[in-house]
Amino acid sequence: MADELVKQLGGFSGSGEKPDEDLMQVSLCAPGRKALLPIGIAYHGPWKYAADGMGKHTREQVKALATTGLPIRLQSIGQPKFLNEELPEEVREVEYLENISFSRTSLAIRQFIFHDLGYLREQICPSQLRSEVSSKLVTENTIIYTSWERDRVFPQLIEELKQVAQVWVPCAANKEAFVDSGLPEHKVKVIPYPYNPASCTIAAPRGREDVPPDLRFYHIGKWEPRKNQHQMIGAFLLAFKPKDRASLLIKTSGFGSTWSGYPPPEESVQFWLDDPEVKARGWTEKTLNRVVRIITDRISDADIHKLHEKNNIYVSCGHGEAWDIPAFEAKLAGNRLVYMGYGGPEDYAETEDVWLRGDVWLREGMGPVHSQYDWETDAQWGAVSTEDFAEALLRAKPPEIRVCPPQYARQYSYSAVGCLMEAALLEAIGPERMQVLKMSGGFG
Repeated sequence: MADELVKQLGGFSGSGEKPDEDLMQVSLCAPGRKALLPIGIAYHGPWKYAADGMGKHTREQVKALATTGLPIRLQSIGQPKFLNEELPEEVREVEYLENISFSRTSLAIRQFIFHDLGYLREQICPSQLRSEVSSKLVTENTIIYTSWERDRVFPQLIEELKQVAQVWVPCAANKEAFVDSGLPEHKVKVIPYPYNPASCTIAAPRGREDVPPDLRFYHIGKWEPRKNQHQMIGAFLLAFKPKDRASLLIKTSGFGSTWSGYPPPEESVQFWLDDPEVKARGWTEKTLNRVVRIITDRISDADIHKLHEKNNIYVSCGHGEAWDIPAFEAKLAGNRLVYMGYGGPEDYAETEDVWLRGDVWLREGMGPVHSQYDWETDAQWGAVSTEDFAEALLRAKPPEIRVCPPQYARQYSYSAVGCLMEAALLEAIGPERMQVLKMSGGFG
C-alpha cells in the first residue's frame, strides 16, 4: 500500500494531471507505528528554553515525576526558534520524554505563567476543541502548574481555574494567594521545585566543608522591580564601609523593558553614590568598584556554579518569589541566605538564615506591586525599608562549614517531590485510573 501511495503521488507531481474519480475514492496512507505505551500523562511546559527560569523549572519538575515510573510524555509550550540538536546538553537530558507515544492520553499537566484570561483559556483547552462536550472533558482532566509572585489573583482567572482538576504551585504563599482569592483549598497543591542530590558537589558531603573568607554577598536574577536589586545596592552601601571585609556581586541581565521608577544598573549605582549618607560612609566610584561588581553579560552554567562556590551569603531580595531557583541552589551549596520572606525562600530557609522583615507576621511588611506589571490593581508583595535591609545584612554571617541541608533530600529531592506529585494525581483521578496508568509502565 505504501508503494501504491508513492506511485500515486509521484504520478501527479508537477504534471498537472488530475486524478480520476476512481482514484479519488481510494484512501491510502503511510503505514503507522504502534505507540510505545497504551495510555499516559502529557506534561506541557516551556522545557526547550535554556536561559529561562520557567524552562529550568519545567525540566526539573518533569524529571521528578518521571522517577515515579508513571507514563510521561513531554510537550513544549511556546515556539522556540531552534532545533532539538541545537539545545544545550542540560536541556536535551529530557528530550527522550518527547519521544514517548501513547495510544490514549489520560490527563494533561500544563506548566506555564499566565496573567491573561484568554491565554489561560487557550492553554487549558485550545479553541478548536472547545465544543460543549470536549471542552468539559479536556478541562476536567487538566492540571495547571503555575508560579505566582503577589498575594492575590484576578476573580476571572479564579473562575476559570475552578473548572480544572487541580492547580499546582511551588510554595505555601502561592497557595494562600489562590485560596484567599476564592479557589477551593482542596484544588490547590503545593508541589515544590525538586533537585538531584547527586548534583550537589560544592558543599559536604559530596563537596568540601571549606567556606570562602569574609562576607561575600551575591545575587542572581533579571534586573526588574520585583527582584529589587536597586534597594539591595543601597542597603549594602549603608550597611558597610569600603574598608569592611564585605563584597557584593550581582549577576543580572535585562528584562526587555524600561521600568518606570526603577533605574537600570548604572543609574542605580550613581543614585546611591549621590546619597549623602552613602557618601558619609566613604563610598566613591573608585571604592565601590573595588567591592561591588555587577555582571550583565551572559555566562555559562559552569560560571554560575562558580558564583555559588566562591561566595557565601546569597541575598534573595525579590519582593515576591514563587521559588527563587538561584537562592535554593545557594542553599544546596551550603551558603547562608538573606531573604525577603514572601514566597518560596521562606519555605526552605533555615533558622540560621536572615529574614529581611524580621519577626513580623506574613500579612505585615507588605507593599503595592509595581504598576507596570499590569497585575491586580490592589495586589501586594513583600516590602522592607532600606534601613531594615541594611540592618539584616549586618546580622548575616557566613556558615562555619559548608553542608548541604540534610533535611532537603526528604523534602525536595526528585524522589520526594515525585511522590508528592503522584499523591496529588491519585487524588485528582482516583485509584482505578491511577492503577491503569501504573500498569501502562514508564521509562523513568
